[in-house]
Amino acid sequence: GTLRVGDYVIAGRTWGHIRQMTDEDGNDLEEAGPSTPVLISGLNTVPQAGNQLHQVADEKTAREIYEDREMEHRQGRLKMVNTISLEDFYEQLSKGEMKELNIILKADLQGSIEALRGQLEQLSTDEVGVKFIHTAVGNITDSDIMLAMASQAVIIGFNVVASPEIRKQASMEGVDIRTYNIIYKAAEDIQAALEGMLEPYYREDTIGHAEVRQIFKRTGRMVVAGLYVDNGKLIRGGDIRIMREGEQIAEMQLGNLKRF
Repeated sequence: GTLRVGDYVIAGRTWGHIRQMTDEDGNDLEEAGPSTPVLISGLNTVPQAGNQLHQVADEKTAREIYEDREMEHRQGRLKMVNTISLEDFYEQLSKGEMKELNIILKADLQGSIEALRGQLEQLSTDEVGVKFIHTAVGNITDSDIMLAMASQAVIIGFNVVASPEIRKQASMEGVDIRTYNIIYKAAEDIQAALEGMLEPYYREDTIGHAEVRQIFKRTGRMVVAGLYVDNGKLIRGGDIRIMREGEQIAEMQLGNLKRF
């Protein structure tokens, strides 16, 4: 076949849109026929050696193939790495498969880590205990998810956030993320997991994101935020969380919503 600038291509778990193509001497090419060695740019990441590159009809097709391959790859990794959640911990404990609950702890302050760690360590008994694989200050990241997969750990966050992208990755990898802003609530959930009495976990779904572009002062103490909706949608009466530089500064209901 013939490869052309502008083609959408897929190679292994990599896809892209050919923006530039050059020959072995660095000369720009608009197209390349059989047996022509070329260097292309425009892929979303570097493919692995040995991957076959295929031209596809359009961007939609390339994305669909990429997402299918990515999902298949993740499912294969999950079969090799047994992840754990608080819900199924007690079941494995009852079967004699687990004796420790591995925890990755992220918090806003070092003092919060020490306080929460002290509370959770008191829950250990002769039969079952908690073990801290990693503790650190800061928001939950993809490296925490990878560590949780490798160590069969749950991730506990205290006064920190996990972005929608991180939560989506955790869901795909089968990693359990729990976030809290009250120490005793975290301790209650861990104790309930150890005793097999954990209450149902309610998942939070994010339906939209917006950026504050300008603040308008009104009479009294009222402040109006001028927003630009980046994705999804905002709903009057919906719950909103206000973040600044990765830190949560407020959580409330959206009282009023007007265009311009």
